[in-house]
Amino acid sequence: MRCRLSCALFVACHFLTGAAKADDALFSEIAMESVFATTAAASSKVATQDGSTSFDRITGPNSLTIALRSAGFEPKPGKESVSINVESVGWKLPVAMVVDVEQDRVVCRMSLVRIEKDATVNGETLLALMTASNQIDDASFVFDSEEKMVYLRTAFANRDVTAKVLKSRLLSLADTAIVYADTWIKLKAASTPTSSKVSVNDSTLAASNSVSIVGKWAATLPSKASIAIELNSDGTFKMAHVAGKQSAISSGTLLRKADQLTLSEAGKADVKFQIQSITATTMELRVIDSSGKSGSLIKFSKASS
Repeated sequence: MRCRLSCALFVACHFLTGAAKADDALFSEIAMESVFATTAAASSKVATQDGSTSFDRITGPNSLTIALRSAGFEPKPGKESVSINVESVGWKLPVAMVVDVEQDRVVCRMSLVRIEKDATVNGETLLALMTASNQIDDASFVFDSEEKMVYLRTAFANRDVTAKVLKSRLLSLADTAIVYADTWIKLKAASTPTSSKVSVNDSTLAASNSVSIVGKWAATLPSKASIAIELNSDGTFKMAHVAGKQSAISSGTLLRKADQLTLSEAGKADVKFQIQSITATTMELRVIDSSGKSGSLIKFSKASS
């Protein structure tokens, strides 16, 4: 009898091991604590008309798809993300959602506008968009220079999510995008083809000393990062720097001496440039490192006022 029992257990374990391997994608989304959940807790996940459906933990595309359906959306699950359209006051805005299990959050990216592949991003509008992010509590605008796409990004906890709250967060994201629509739509309209290479010679350098650097300028770097900078007549500057999915804004004072330009920000090392050339529409600045050696050349285009 003991031998038969051991054989039966061996066969059962072998069968279950094979089944688990076949369903790795499904099992990877089952939180350990949910395996021992009570029947009462499980029944709380039944959809209700008032949107109070609750999910202990969203752990991947499958559980996120279920949650979105309960919230009234029509999700399209992918291998790692889930796509939906959020509709509000006549707008239909696409959103891609990914579960970051390690950080216990759901990350959402709402696609707003794509910039033409060979276009230079308008500096003035990019600055306005980055500044707008500082006025939003739970979301931020992001310009992905690789995809040439402007997104509105947010994230929220993936635990104890209700269908009602999920729907509210997504509609709120759409409302934010619509409020600032005039700004991000203008970003596409104001973008211009990348300017052609400008030759530099002694006469150009001499003329540049008499040309004002005041204005708003934009540049795309070989690394696919983008810079928008505003140089003001009162001796101050504001700069937005976007690299991949990261963006940052800095501000401070500027000092120009002949063909030397220095940008100073409180608590940080000065950034120094040599003005290689400047016209009414273009400006070339070469980075000068801390030892005084010349570095990369950045070619700016004047942003429309």
